[in-house]
Amino acid sequence: MGIQIKTMGFCAIVIGAFFVFLGFKANAEREALAASGISVPGVITSAKIDHGSKNKKLHHLMVTWKAGETAHNDQRFLVKKAFFDSKVHDGSEVKVPDVTVRYVPGQEADAIIVGGSSDFAGMEYLGYIVAFIGVVICWFGFRKRVVAPAQ
Repeated sequence: MGIQIKTMGFCAIVIGAFFVFLGFKANAEREALAASGISVPGVITSAKIDHGSKNKKLHHLMVTWKAGETAHNDQRFLVKKAFFDSKVHDGSEVKVPDVTVRYVPGQEADAIIVGGSSDFAGMEYLGYIVAFIGVVICWFGFRKRVVAPAQ
């Protein structure tokens, strides 16, 4: 029983640390986009709804956009459902093809669609909570039980 509790606590700490990492990474990317990001027009070339784990719907847009003078990027973006629905009809027919792509020069692979891309900003707070719960669980798992001697 004690090993299972310790394992659960350790797993919660690791998961919490991962959420903290995601949150800090998303905040750094957001700050880089705000400080030195460039906004360019893009055109949706196709749209698709995929099914992820537990049959969750994932809304993808394929967007063509130009970074700099000569580079043409054809990139797939995961977007929020509301944004997808505002641009696409019946799950695949693009009705509003124009979007704005924001990127940091030299980091085109990390580009976002303005208003449509979601990020993990704020996940560090969830990570702190999950890690704290893991510490509490570990504390209970490692606590020695004192048994009163029989009289």
